[in-house]
Amino acid sequence: MTNGMKKDHSLALIIAYYISKYDIEAFRNLGMGSKTRTHLEIGRILNVNPNSVKNMRDEFDPYHDNSRVGWYQRKLRPSRWNVLKSFQGMS
Repeated sequence: MTNGMKKDHSLALIIAYYISKYDIEAFRNLGMGSKTRTHLEIGRILNVNPNSVKNMRDEFDPYHDNSRVGWYQRKLRPSRWNVLKSFQGMS
């Protein structure tokens, strides 16, 4: 879990990282429907704003080979950097 962050938000960050890294395959694997529906469901399950889930994903996009540019103009916050370091070597 990320330091000082609520467990639900930490889990949402990890899921957002996964979605960013695997893009369309991730949405398919999660089986929740469209991208919008997936963000809504993750938000509902974790009690996190669905837009926050999408924004978290966007923060990781510049670090992955996907079709989205994400928030390339912004430096990662420590919580995001910790997730990136922890999971970037995993398949």
